[in-house]
Amino acid sequence: MCMYNATRPIAPKTKNVTLGKEKVVKEHRFFRKNLINKASSHPTAKLMALIVTSSPFPTMEIDYKKGVKYLVENSKKMKMVPSQFVLPIPEDERPSLAIEGSTPVIDLSGLNGTDEQRLSTIHAISSACAHWGFFMVSNHGIRTSIMDEMLKVVEEFFNLPLEEKMRYCSENVMDPVIYGTSFNTTGKHALHWRDFFRHYGGLVPQSYHFWPDNPPTYKQVAKEYLKEVWQLKIKIFRAISEGLGLDPDFIERSLGDEGTQMIASNYYPTCPEPNKTLGLAPHSDQSGLTILMDNGVPGLQIKHNQTWYSVPHVPGTFVVNLGDYLEILSNGKYKSVEHRAVVNAEAARVSIAVGHGPEMDTIVQPASPLIKEKSESKYRSIVYKDYVRAQQSTTKRGKYLVDNSKNMKMVPLEFVLPISEGERPSMAIDGSIPIIDMSGLNGPDEQRLSTIHAISSACAHWGFFRVTNHGIKSSIMDEMLKVIEEFFNLPLEEKMRYYSENVMDPVRYGTSLNTTRKHNLHWRDFLRHYGGLVPQSYHLWTDNPPTYKHIAKEYLKEVWQFATKIFGAISEGLGLDPNYIESSLGDEGTQIIAANYYPACPEPNKTLGLAPHSDHGGLTILMDNGIHGLQIKHNHIWYSVPSIPGTFIVNLGDYLEVLSNGKYKSVEHRAVVNAEAARISIAVGHGPEMNAIVQPASPLIKEKSKSKYRPIVYKDYIRGQQSTIKRGKSALHEIMNNMCKVLS
Repeated sequence: MCMYNATRPIAPKTKNVTLGKEKVVKEHRFFRKNLINKASSHPTAKLMALIVTSSPFPTMEIDYKKGVKYLVENSKKMKMVPSQFVLPIPEDERPSLAIEGSTPVIDLSGLNGTDEQRLSTIHAISSACAHWGFFMVSNHGIRTSIMDEMLKVVEEFFNLPLEEKMRYCSENVMDPVIYGTSFNTTGKHALHWRDFFRHYGGLVPQSYHFWPDNPPTYKQVAKEYLKEVWQLKIKIFRAISEGLGLDPDFIERSLGDEGTQMIASNYYPTCPEPNKTLGLAPHSDQSGLTILMDNGVPGLQIKHNQTWYSVPHVPGTFVVNLGDYLEILSNGKYKSVEHRAVVNAEAARVSIAVGHGPEMDTIVQPASPLIKEKSESKYRSIVYKDYVRAQQSTTKRGKYLVDNSKNMKMVPLEFVLPISEGERPSMAIDGSIPIIDMSGLNGPDEQRLSTIHAISSACAHWGFFRVTNHGIKSSIMDEMLKVIEEFFNLPLEEKMRYYSENVMDPVRYGTSLNTTRKHNLHWRDFLRHYGGLVPQSYHLWTDNPPTYKHIAKEYLKEVWQFATKIFGAISEGLGLDPNYIESSLGDEGTQIIAANYYPACPEPNKTLGLAPHSDHGGLTILMDNGIHGLQIKHNHIWYSVPSIPGTFIVNLGDYLEVLSNGKYKSVEHRAVVNAEAARISIAVGHGPEMNAIVQPASPLIKEKSKSKYRPIVYKDYIRGQQSTIKRGKSALHEIMNNMCKVLS
């Protein structure tokens, strides 16, 4: 997502030549004279001519100036990455080893809501800036039509004949319009697997006449798109300013009269050896804010807590990340984060990143209201133009420049949640779980195995993941939410027909859990009953609302089929037969639906919709009405999981933790409430038959001593979990150690 040409991991031999007060880097002469003479008439193109002498195709002349797209399309039999593209990637930093994850997802419509909604959204943005440096935004106000048109016209540009694109070839990072491939092409270094097109924007783009007139619609589409993105960045900058305790217009004013807007369109061709090269090496952006969209092919990875995470594509959203300028302006409170672009062997990726920063002559320094004394400033001042030049010419990777502009006597402050208050719902960090595109399970073998790996990684590291392209009709999802809301709006006497405290009853309406014990209640009403492909308790389901039975039966049937698909992928991820988990559940297994109603609450920090717990089943599939409320505990920290329309949240229960012998995890989660709106969630759990024995899968343990869990009858486990007053995962530990029936 870097706005200019990326930097190189291997330093070229250079010679500094002093011109007045400036130093420029003299080109290292490593091109052969006969190649320069054969090159295009473009003076800059002459500097880009190169033969890959160590290529697996020794007779093939490769003109570096032609770009990676041209190379791939004209090397159909390519099975290896040419040596010039092989990057020195450490074994543990290979792209395929990144954990499937996601950044916080923030609904920007809250900025236009009530004061409380607005402040909550600003807090979410501030939290994301401090802890992640990245976040996704939904309900951003940019038309989907202009997003689609922009992606289309950029793809058309990259598909133009080479000579048409070469009109914009340049190596000067300050040129208003640049087409090129890789970065810092004057040095000896490994190349990046990317072509790019970059130019300035702005509300009144001064370089408009330089923009390409082919494709014919490019100028008009790009101008409209950049105008809408400009308005979005103003909205975000204002929220970030307020999150820092500054005047809403502070950041905008710091940029100068208009600031700088720059668009970088990137084309990452398919690659025969994705683990040996990168589309973009690790870097942080130099600007203030970057707003990115892509064509649906994943490729963005970010470094969070020293671990690489793959960020999935979520249709209709933008990825927003902070650049070095905002890290410096915030005096280190907010972070610009290292990220990289990885490539794949299946599909070309197109991304469009729009960066927003200060005017070129602006002084980059911490905001004066944030420092009381000069000694408190963690960064030295620098002219933005000089910073950009330095960042684009350095051979160092990552955040080398911003880290070395600091006062090294002071360490940037890290935000630490106080344990005593960290359990409060409002203290949870805004974040997200891995997002997995389930259509991959129906793709070619490589795509299918990649999807299974993503699910396995999510099960092992998170215990939760979100799914897109799941195959469940959006119409039945909407109907199910509607009929559940109608049920909870029924007169009390109607709902009380199904009231019960017996956790094994086939149909139950109630509030809280364990109502026979003395303890605090939960801010929740619920309706719960069994499902299944042939639901035996169907005649006991509520007949009011009149459409409930029909809709619920159809919904649970589709969810059942979907659960079967996930169980198969999880089985394969464990190295088991695809049908192993399904077979372990018994003839049909158990399907339970729990519909929850969390009313608005006057003091949300004093109660919970559901206390921390892990699910007892194998797999839970959840959707809600768009009101946030789910929080999960990941690495001992609570994360708020946002609602994304059209997706489901999937989480593992205790049964799968036991079956996997601890390889996969059931994770503590809770439901929190809010003061603005009622939340409805529908969770469908899938587990074994009631008389099934819960124990590790025999193929996963070679000796009895290697089993981490003792067997227990599933029915007894549920009774124990539902009757214990202990919360979190203590129920699992208590039951497995003290209450289980050891079978011999």
